[in-house]
Amino acid sequence: MAVSGNNIFLRFTSRNSLRLLCYPVLLLALIANIAACSGERFTALMNAARNGDTEAVRKMLDLGAEVDQKTSKGKTALMLAAAGGYTDTVKLLVDRGADVRARDNYETTALIAAATAGHAETAVTLLQYGADPTFKDTSGGSALSNATFFGRSEVVMALLDNMPELPANAGDELLLLCAGLGYEDIARALLDKGVNVNARGIKQRTTLMAAAAFNKPNMIKLLLEHGADVNASDEEGITALQVAQNNSYHEIITLLRNAQTTEKQTPPNITSKISPQTTTPAKTTQTVESK
Repeated sequence: MAVSGNNIFLRFTSRNSLRLLCYPVLLLALIANIAACSGERFTALMNAARNGDTEAVRKMLDLGAEVDQKTSKGKTALMLAAAGGYTDTVKLLVDRGADVRARDNYETTALIAAATAGHAETAVTLLQYGADPTFKDTSGGSALSNATFFGRSEVVMALLDNMPELPANAGDELLLLCAGLGYEDIARALLDKGVNVNARGIKQRTTLMAAAAFNKPNMIKLLLEHGADVNASDEEGITALQVAQNNSYHEIITLLRNAQTTEKQTPPNITSKISPQTTTPAKTTQTVESK
């Protein structure tokens, strides 16, 4: 099933984001597999976990139920509870020995399941229990990148607040993604985290170009406010303004032209070439000559 909008967006992202952007249908399928789990057989513990029945889970564990038993697709009770956002059930399972870093057949973890489905509290709880936010599933998506792709701003904010630093290049990729999709709140959080506003992707396309390509004027404003280079060009010499002009996005054209005008009118901060240190020798020279 083709997703033409995302195919266009590939031009403005980095290579590591390609699978995430090319296969949104796959990601949706993964969520469906975790949340609905059609075609799989579950133990009583798994059914209780995916329904968020914490007391039933407790009783089954007391009776000796295997906490990390997997389905034919590799899912555990913890993954099922996380996908449903049942934080109390998640806590109980981990406290009783569930592997917080276990992966299913798609390399999906409980944290990825919770983040992708938009459950911020559950995601943070899993982080506190030692879940690794850098793990990626077979589609190339991590908890943070999946949450960003689906616009789960609350989850993204929570993950950023609980991650000491972003993995190498991850911030640039996510900002480019936000710029094209128009997720201003997430973009602002990334910028506050120190991500480069002039991040570049494939063929040196910038965040401004991504926002211009997908007609996101409010994103353009945000990026410009944070110092985006309005005159930056990609490896083909194309600027964000030219991208907007090619698509007849008039509001963005006006914004970028105004930014260029403002930049030209802003006087450069030039330090005076004459300083006390240079004037003193000059006076000394004149005194010698007069003598």
